[in-house]
Amino acid sequence: MVSVPVWLLVVDGLSWRAAARRVEKSSAFPMKRSLSKAERLKKKEDFRRVYSSPLKQSCQGAKLAALSNSLDKLRFGVGLSKKFGNAVERNRAKRQVREIFRLHKHRIQPGFDLVFLVYPGTFGYWDRERQFLQLLDRIGLQRK
Repeated sequence: MVSVPVWLLVVDGLSWRAAARRVEKSSAFPMKRSLSKAERLKKKEDFRRVYSSPLKQSCQGAKLAALSNSLDKLRFGVGLSKKFGNAVERNRAKRQVREIFRLHKHRIQPGFDLVFLVYPGTFGYWDRERQFLQLLDRIGLQRK
């Protein structure tokens, strides 16, 4: 098998990036697949408010807390436990969880603030994705 650099890939006369944009625009998903600033929880008060919510579920390596908001959109935040390794590991875990949310937000009922708390362990991307979807299902926020 020949290895081709990604920048050389051409689909129907378009670069792979242009082809991906075309597919994304024609996608059946009604909402944008990006993660905007309005969809992020940033303030400490918001995190505390969501943590104090009774809607919580946990599994090995993760915990998900949810709270209804008065908005018609989802807001999401990532928290890490205190002893989560060095900065590289913390930032990688946060990037992975944000990407998981970005790819699956169309499956979640709007109008909630979510905080996904991550604990250290030997969990990869697919483990985190499985944890996130499992916890969403337990809380009952997945769209039918």
